[in-house]
Order: sequence, then C-alpha cells, then structure tokens
Amino acid sequence: MFFTLMVIVFLLIMMAILLLPSMYDVSNRTLRVENRVLSMDNFISDMQRDTERGLYIASYRALIALESRIINQGRFLQNTTSLFEEALMNGTLKGEVEPLMVGSTFPLWAEKIQAEAININVDAKITIQNITLVQNDPWHITTIASLSFFINDTAGTAQWIRNETINTSIPIVGFEDPIYIIK
Repeated sequence: MFFTLMVIVFLLIMMAILLLPSMYDVSNRTLRVENRVLSMDNFISDMQRDTERGLYIASYRALIALESRIINQGRFLQNTTSLFEEALMNGTLKGEVEPLMVGSTFPLWAEKIQAEAININVDAKITIQNITLVQNDPWHITTIASLSFFINDTAGTAQWIRNETINTSIPIVGFEDPIYIIK
C-alpha cells in the first residue's frame, strides 16, 4: 500500500511537471494576443481622431480655396457642393490645381494614417464612400464623411471592419462674405 501511494504521488508530480509548461505557454500566448488587441484598439481610436482632424483641415482649406475663387473671379460659384468635394478630394477646382490644396487633400490624410499603421505592423485601409457639405446653422458649415475602415494585424491576430460617419463643423467667422466681395 505504501508503494502504491508513492507511485501515485510520483505520477502526479511527473504529470504536473510535464503539463505546467504547456499551461504556461497557453497563458503567455493569451497575454500576447490581449496586448496586441489592446494596442490595435488604441490605434483605431487615434486613427478616428486623426481622420476627423484631417477632415477639418482639408475642409477648411477647401473653403478658403472656394472663397479665393470667388474673390479672384468676382462672381458666385455654381454648384458649390461639387466644387467643394472636388477641392477636398482632388485638390482642384474645375480641373485646375488649387495651390492651397497641394498636399492637403483628404485622401492624402488617409494615406498618411495608413502609412503610420505599417510602422506598428497593421494593415489599415480607409475608403472614402461619400462627402457631404451642409450648413445646419448660420455660423457653421459641416462636412460629413462616410468612411469604411478595414484594419488587420499583419500577423493575423485580429481585424476590425467598420463603417463610420465623421462630422466636422467649421465656423464661418473669419471668412469673407461673398455678397460684399462680388461687385
């Protein structure tokens, strides 16, 4: 009986020695995945904030470009919304390069964010679905961007697919009133 108990204790100790490293490895892998998911989630939060900032800056510059066009031509714009979208997306007005928009289009902001993602081994794709310009109140112009985000860890640990609508409101204080510039 004594020898049987010794054998059972010996077998339990051997099983614990053999199984403990594998349990530690599973725990370690779980911790790595958890840390990676947290870092990617932080990147997504930063990406959304930076995308909103980029939309604000590009929209502000596009509005200044439209204002400049009104001042230089001395007449009101026709189809302001499509001209705004052209300036914001392409950096042009009626096919002509707008100097103020060079290097500041909204798609370039998205590309810069995607380039930063590569530095942390994340594949980020930002697709601009739609841009809308509205004036909800007399003192602000709002740009609404419908975007699709596809974020994937290059190691295949995690991925996010999101559709977002980003709004940015630009105060018109400081812009010239076209009524007073047109003669």
